[in-house]
Amino acid sequence: MTLASNLISIITPAYQAQEFIARAVSSVISQTYTQWEMLIISDDLQDYQAILAQQGIEDPRLRFFSTGQVAAGVNTSRSIALSQADGEWITTLDADDSFMPKRLKKLLPIAQKYNMAGDNVSVVNHSNGELIRTLFPEQASHSLLWLDAEQYCQTNIPMTFLFHRSLVTLPWQSDVELGEDTLFNLRLMQEVGVLVPITSKCLHRYYVHNRSLCHSPDSAIRAERGYTHSLKRLQSDGMGFNTPDYQRIVLKMLSEKQAFNRFYLQQLEQGFKGSFQEFAYQHSIESILLRPDLEQAETQPQMANS
Repeated sequence: MTLASNLISIITPAYQAQEFIARAVSSVISQTYTQWEMLIISDDLQDYQAILAQQGIEDPRLRFFSTGQVAAGVNTSRSIALSQADGEWITTLDADDSFMPKRLKKLLPIAQKYNMAGDNVSVVNHSNGELIRTLFPEQASHSLLWLDAEQYCQTNIPMTFLFHRSLVTLPWQSDVELGEDTLFNLRLMQEVGVLVPITSKCLHRYYVHNRSLCHSPDSAIRAERGYTHSLKRLQSDGMGFNTPDYQRIVLKMLSEKQAFNRFYLQQLEQGFKGSFQEFAYQHSIESILLRPDLEQAETQPQMANS
């Protein structure tokens, strides 16, 4: 397959996304970097091309696909899109989130140098547009921060990365119900083999709303099932983690997340009324994770694009 040089393929699964999809797509159309394609995968048999057209949103760079099912899952949707993507570079955007206009333009040069790049995240209230928090404190005086796998495992707000397609060793695993996006990103980091640069500036908006998975009444039960399954798979086939260091990191992450989820279940039984996300915010440790290293940009090993 011949990939289009410097084309960025943006993968967006769509399940019951009629309320949100226009915002996500509009944020991509508004990008100052214009060499992109957006692959929208319907996972509910809805015609999202028609839905967007009814709102006056049409662009030849939008491509539409379907799983042919209802609720096949976000991982199945993403893997279908990956198989159809023409871009040398890949990133994901959930249908209920959005990009800031300069996200692709700012991240691509960094990814071209290191094969993978990420950004800070704004957590926004969907209902009123108010900023709830940021993933990491924004640091205006430093353009880049550096993230290692163990630090990434401690985050509790979804991050998305821009990465070279050659880093993908396994597509998203359809049998993993929870956290496969994190595991997928860790497999990318394993391939990079070094710290991953991220901008301290927030270029990605993550919207919180009552239909989010972490707000569902059975979120903790689903999480318990998901972590148990992933731990079994890690033991049986490694889930694509082929180095002792990453096997240790992933085992520790899954075990700690399962323990934290069980703690949340215990607190629910004792009267806690909030969602898992609200509970996680109360116990966040992200403020101690990252520090800028002004010398890191000069000493960081560079990756050659495949």
